Amino acid sequence: MTLTSLVFSEHAALRLSQRNLNQSDVYYVCERGARSRRAGAIHVFLRRKNVPVHDLRNDRIARLIGTTVLLDSHDGVTVLTVYRNPEAPKRDRRKAKYNRKS
Repeated sequence: MTLTSLVFSEHAALRLSQRNLNQSDVYYVCERGARSRRAGAIHVFLRRKNVPVHDLRNDRIARLIGTTVLLDSHDGVTVLTVYRNPEAPKRDRRKAKYNRKS
């Protein structure tokens, strides 16, 4: 999938700078990562198996493994936030308990 332009929210721009990422990193994750639609957003997660072998030799790309980009589900081009967590797909698959009393 080739993305021509992404729109970054203020929150996403702040998170990019806090996590030492740039826009080209987000484009790479969006092009190569696995997509899933959950909780009103599109989650794009970059796994090791999504990265070609020749790209793994590049340290800049290898450090992106485990990065998640959240896109707005309405237009698919607005970046809501970016975070790094290798366990994110496992955590995001679980549905939060709703209105459960202890």
